[in-house]
Amino acid sequence: MAVRVVRAVFGRGTAALVGVGLVMAAVGGCGAQKALEEETKKLEAEADRIEKETDQMVNGTFEVVYIVTGSGKVSEIGWLEGSGGQTSSKTLKDQTVPWEKKLTMKGVTSIPSVNVILGEKGGTADCVILVNGKEAKRATANGAFGMASCIADPGIAVK
Repeated sequence: MAVRVVRAVFGRGTAALVGVGLVMAAVGGCGAQKALEEETKKLEAEADRIEKETDQMVNGTFEVVYIVTGSGKVSEIGWLEGSGGQTSSKTLKDQTVPWEKKLTMKGVTSIPSVNVILGEKGGTADCVILVNGKEAKRATANGAFGMASCIADPGIAVK
């Protein structure tokens, strides 16, 4: 019965470990019981760690800075903002660079993204995404109507 409950909660591997522990306890007495209790504490601590990490991934916030550098003007800058899967796209046309946008995002469903499109005259422009102060992605646009797109991994952002 105990093995079935453990399997339902923690999965087959943990159920097997608990099953072995129950057999050891029945056969080996107090020493096996103590080992089983220690193993149970380890499993509970691991379950708590996983729960906290999952909560951080789903609900954790992170700071994002979008940066576009170059010289003069770019034809278009586009980016995503919002949180928890409720993102929206924003666009600026004929934007003078350098340009920067700071915002806060939440959870792994929020994907930091910025792109730049050059005009007919071309040139060079970089797009960069900083997540919690660290560079997460960089790309460069070159030439007439050149494009660059930066998309940061949301998993990196919430760790």
